[in-house]
Amino acid sequence: MEPGKRVRAEAPPEASEQSNLEAIAIAGNKLKQYRRDNTVKTHLHCATILGFWAFVLGVLGIGLVWFWHLVTPECWHYLSQSQEGEIKTILVTAITSAAMTRAAKKLFGGQDD
Repeated sequence: MEPGKRVRAEAPPEASEQSNLEAIAIAGNKLKQYRRDNTVKTHLHCATILGFWAFVLGVLGIGLVWFWHLVTPECWHYLSQSQEGEIKTILVTAITSAAMTRAAKKLFGGQDD
């Protein structure tokens, strides 16, 4: 572009009768062809929510088993030392990971309260 030349904006397109009718139909949810099919999105959302809660319940269950082994007498324990060590490793790793993620978000300006 040459110096001193100005670029003119294009005029907005004029609304036709057909476009006005389509806009009214879409706003009133009356045109099937313009509706979105959110079936896949809904299924993925439900699967994500179910997966999240399955994970949360699993971690809580593991935490309860570990707590049981901390507060009950040894004759009531049913996990071996290696199994108890694995549970401890899983819980400590999960807690540490969550804490470090939260700290990193705060440090690097992420959106977290």
